[in-house]
Amino acid sequence: MISQSTMISFATDRTGKQAVTNQMTYVINIEDGGGKEFYLAPDGKLIGLASNDTQEPQEFKAIKLALKKMDQLRPKYPPVCRIYAVERVEFNDRRQLLQKPQS
Repeated sequence: MISQSTMISFATDRTGKQAVTNQMTYVINIEDGGGKEFYLAPDGKLIGLASNDTQEPQEFKAIKLALKKMDQLRPKYPPVCRIYAVERVEFNDRRQLLQKPQS
């Protein structure tokens, strides 16, 4: 979920080393009433968070932009759907967890 504190994320520079950045980005997730999670792609499609699809999510550099997009999406989905923004780092962690094969 969205936290009020600023988190430091790591990005790889041209040399392959990680550089510290203070810029946070946000991704919009949608959860249907059945517990399945999806993320919004740049082309507007919803991709299953647990799928092996390699398409990157649409990123928002400011929380206000993500909130505005969420407001635009709400009328398109039934009230049972939960639409929320997460930090990109949290999105990556959640996606990796869901993509792990169940044993």
